[in-house]
Amino acid sequence: MYNSNRIWLALERCQIYTNFDLTITDYPSLSSNRLQPLITAMKILIFGASGFIGFPAAQALIRAGHIVYGQTRSRENVQRFEAEEIIPIVCEPESNAWHSLLPTLDVVIEALGGTAIKQFVAASIREGVASAAQQFRPSHAPKLTYIYTSGCWVHGDNRSEIVTDTTPITSPVELVAWRPEQEQAVLTHTTLNGIVQAKEEGKVTWPGTPGGKLSVIHADDLADLYVRLTEKASIVGGKIFDGLRVNTSTGIRQTYSRLPWAPPC
Repeated sequence: MYNSNRIWLALERCQIYTNFDLTITDYPSLSSNRLQPLITAMKILIFGASGFIGFPAAQALIRAGHIVYGQTRSRENVQRFEAEEIIPIVCEPESNAWHSLLPTLDVVIEALGGTAIKQFVAASIREGVASAAQQFRPSHAPKLTYIYTSGCWVHGDNRSEIVTDTTPITSPVELVAWRPEQEQAVLTHTTLNGIVQAKEEGKVTWPGTPGGKLSVIHADDLADLYVRLTEKASIVGGKIFDGLRVNTSTGIRQTYSRLPWAPPC
């Protein structure tokens, strides 16, 4: 289980891709089992495709029939990607190694980890994608869908009210206090918009005081949300989504006490 993620998606790709069942009634000589559902593959680039959010999202998009390019900094991930039919792009996210993909891409997902690092690269990557899209995409091409993944910690430590994805952000956890500004920059961008995600740290820290609860979501469920948002961008564009499992919030003290290496809480 992982921290739930705050999902931001603004309208960039105005197209819906669906599967459908076709039943033949007027032509009995045609066997319905010879008819295949119509599937239109989208081309998707994921920054941070080897991460604990990016990798399941890539797998889910592949299963849904889409073409996925996975950015990774390490060549050690190439074989792992190829085994999952993810096309590896080995480079730094701020490089121009992926620019050649821009003319035909449908969606870019920013799923990089590392809070300390992401604070400084989030804006750089967003503007890099926007600039490259303006430079390399044909003038008649639809706008690019940009999905930027943020964490629900932007809602802060609220124990008295029910918080939803439309609740105004007023008191984010200090560690992620920079995120709301980045989220608004995505939502109001004239070229790109996207989804923001949480990241994994080497050290476990618990914000807030004892007694609080963490909203959580399984990586596979979050990956399914990525697929749904990617395929329905024309409908959900410009909206904010908090991804979490209902009625599965976990007490901080209970979670900490179950860790095998944790000292007394």
